[in-house]
Amino acid sequence: MAPAATNTSRDGVKVPSRRRGAVAWRDGLTSQLRWLAGILTLSLALAAILLFWSAYRQDEIATESARHLAGTAMSVQFNTLQKMTTDYAWWDEAYVNLVENFNPGWFDKTFADGEYLRDAFGVTGSFVVGPDDKIRRYMRQSEIVDITLRLDSAANLKGGAKTLIQNARSPVDGEFITVTGFINLDGQVYLAAARVVHPGSDEMIARTSVTPANASVVAVMQPLTEPLLQTLAEDFGLPNLRFVPGDDPFGKFPLRNVNGERFGALTWQIDQPSQYVLRVVLPGFSLLMVCIGLLAWYV
Repeated sequence: MAPAATNTSRDGVKVPSRRRGAVAWRDGLTSQLRWLAGILTLSLALAAILLFWSAYRQDEIATESARHLAGTAMSVQFNTLQKMTTDYAWWDEAYVNLVENFNPGWFDKTFADGEYLRDAFGVTGSFVVGPDDKIRRYMRQSEIVDITLRLDSAANLKGGAKTLIQNARSPVDGEFITVTGFINLDGQVYLAAARVVHPGSDEMIARTSVTPANASVVAVMQPLTEPLLQTLAEDFGLPNLRFVPGDDPFGKFPLRNVNGERFGALTWQIDQPSQYVLRVVLPGFSLLMVCIGLLAWYV
């Protein structure tokens, strides 16, 4: 039998050629596995980065979508008040009873029926202002305010109400429109709508002349309360919708009064895509990368 081929190592020890080939093959395999582990780790790291970027991009989209829903919720409320005020103020009967011959009883029955207005429209306040800017009749918290003398609207209706009245008296393309906006009375924020009292029939329009100088204005007010926000939260998918002060860092949808001044904001709580990544995906990625690292170290 022929003797096994041998090679001499650097220290003079003779090593069989087959054993030396096995060692070289194993070293080559180990090197390849380590390269493979490194590539896999790098690929996972890049995938994680892309996943996080995508998740936070989805966060931005979700936040913007929620802001749009909040804006839509406010618009729906204002539109409801706008339509109601238009129907009640652009009416021959309203003009006769609020302008030609002021009738407090008619106002109380129409604009101060607290229970009906509250249940149907959420309205708890209303008032009518004459051409002289005096309050003729006034409802607050679903009850008529007992006033002996007509009150100056500039002195008693602050927080943007005076601007709302002025805006209602300003025609747009020659026509009076119903204006809306936020006002603040005695610390309570209201969604408000106001319109000049104007006849609706052609016959009465022909014999009257309503101008900004002689116009009476009627307004309705809906308080921005917790129950209203809870209803909007359910209707528009904005969990925990609430009002916060204007300087609150958690404010997401700024609110401005009719003067353009920021007085508060809406905020809510929704699950963000990045939260799912942090809770579920990240631990799995981390464990996988640790396993690959241990494999590379072991081999």
